[in-house]
Amino acid sequence: MEEKNRKTLTEAIARAGIRSQARRLFSLYPYLEIWSARFCAWITELLPGKHGPLVDECLREAVERARDAEASGRDVHAAYCEGLIAHAHLAVAKTVCAIWDHGSEGWDPFVESLTGFLARHEGRKIEILDEPAHEIPDHVARLTLAARVLPAWLLQDVVRDFIRHETIETAQP
Repeated sequence: MEEKNRKTLTEAIARAGIRSQARRLFSLYPYLEIWSARFCAWITELLPGKHGPLVDECLREAVERARDAEASGRDVHAAYCEGLIAHAHLAVAKTVCAIWDHGSEGWDPFVESLTGFLARHEGRKIEILDEPAHEIPDHVARLTLAARVLPAWLLQDVVRDFIRHETIETAQP
């Protein structure tokens, strides 16, 4: 894991108020730290959530779901990752633009990490607009972003559990 990504993750879990819980999970399940750092690099702390940076909210949800999975005997890796992507669709609900004298470019969250986009546009003005980057259903956005940061072997479990949860929620009146 790159040192910059590790630092970004460390800052995010501190902001989210989950340092001790996350560290415990990362020591028991080392891949969670790798995937979390990759996710943090993908959406950064720049994107706003409902109560602070979106990445912080995603990490809090991931830790909570992992804790519940441990208590119930469910797969912790899948539960954590489901939590990590539970609000990821909100990354697509905004448009991040780099602006310069003779033009602009929007970030495509399905093509490039926000970290990469910001590095390519270092020194340029960055704006976040309240317009969706893509007009797609939330579940498609979540799963597409998950495919960018999670390994295929785990993505199968996440997709299966995700579809099961979506079916249950849709069936309720």
